[in-house]
Amino acid sequence: MQVSNMNYAKFINYIATQELLPNVQTMANRLNLSSRKTYYLLQAANSDLRSSNQPFLVPSTKISDSQISVLKNKLSHAPSDEYLTSYERQQIMDICIALPLKKMDSICISIFI
Repeated sequence: MQVSNMNYAKFINYIATQELLPNVQTMANRLNLSSRKTYYLLQAANSDLRSSNQPFLVPSTKISDSQISVLKNKLSHAPSDEYLTSYERQQIMDICIALPLKKMDSICISIFI
């Protein structure tokens, strides 16, 4: 599951300071996010925990140090938040099509793989 690293990092750092996981509305208010986005971040965190055989994060339950360490470890190995928007991808495709040099074909193909 791909989530914005900035929001996910903010979410993980926030819950790391809590003893009990707050309810979604409280987290959304504290993080200045929508409830829907907060549910999405919680789902992403639980997906990371599931892959490490850790119990899920559930509101009003204790957050263990092992859960936080797994989440922070996964966060440190996550790919960068930088990705191409559809507009940027289209611009690159236009450049690749416009350039007659064969050398650029391999560069353009590697961008989209």
